[in-house]
Amino acid sequence: MTILASSNTLMSQVKSDLNSKFDTQDLGPVKQILGIEITQDKTTGSITITQTQYLKKILERFQMTEYYPVTTPLDPNVKLNKTSDNAKPALSQLVHEYSAVIGLLNFTAIATIPDLKYTVHELSQLMSNPLPIHWTAAKRALCYIKGTLNLGITYLPSNLDPHSYSDANWGTNLTD
Repeated sequence: MTILASSNTLMSQVKSDLNSKFDTQDLGPVKQILGIEITQDKTTGSITITQTQYLKKILERFQMTEYYPVTTPLDPNVKLNKTSDNAKPALSQLVHEYSAVIGLLNFTAIATIPDLKYTVHELSQLMSNPLPIHWTAAKRALCYIKGTLNLGITYLPSNLDPHSYSDANWGTNLTD
């Protein structure tokens, strides 16, 4: 379990409350959760998240460790069209592997490499019947990951007081 708090006092109180109800063990500051590595810099107050180990395991799983990295996740010269209805169905193994890659890429895009989101969006539309060209495009995204293994997202402390606003247009909702 990871506990986040706005102050050390509050953190200690939460730990104490949990300890009074459950047998707990304090493992110290979080270093990794769900394949996401967390590095805290006490001097700057920043937090950096990466997925280096997780991404290496993905590359190993799909035998992509020896491939060269690329600078873009999709080849701009390749058009990925959906398979036509009368096209030969993809082998179930290809569908399974392709779906697995897309799922792993999706988690990576959400967690630490947001520039993969468009690639995941494009490739996921082809999951029902991927062709070999689609599999090649998915492997290219893995090659892109190889070049971004040590990149992550750094969050810096801020004194901002964020506000959010929403505008709902219920006038076009004819249901209710």
